[in-house]
Amino acid sequence: MYPQSLVGLCIVRALAGLGLAVASPAAFGITATSFPTNPHRTIAFSALALGNPLGTMVGTLLGGATAGLGG
Repeated sequence: MYPQSLVGLCIVRALAGLGLAVASPAAFGITATSFPTNPHRTIAFSALALGNPLGTMVGTLLGGATAGLGG
C-alpha cells in the first residue's frame, strides 16, 4: 500500500503535485466566473490562495500522524 523506497515515494508525491497543478486553474476559473463584483471576488481569491497551502500543511501533518500510528 505504501511506497517501500525513496523512488516510489517521489513518484507518488510527483503525482499528487500534478493533480494539484491540473485542478488549480479550474478552481481559479470557477472562482472568477462565480464572483463578478470586485470586493467579493478579491475575498474569494484570498480564501482560495490561503486554502491551498493550509490544506497541504494539514494533510501532510495528518498523513504523517496516521502513518506513525499505523506502522
